[in-house]
Amino acid sequence: MLAEKGTVFRKTRQHDQRQIDRAVRAQQVCERDHPRLADEVYERQAR
Repeated sequence: MLAEKGTVFRKTRQHDQRQIDRAVRAQQVCERDHPRLADEVYERQAR
């Protein structure tokens, strides 16, 4: 009788944390480079 091999999934938590850290740094750079808030509002009437 042959042993059945199951699918092996690697842990991705460490990889996911690196992506989260990268996204947080990117957001911080963006907020630093664009400090002002939006000063115009665009609205469109629904038909």
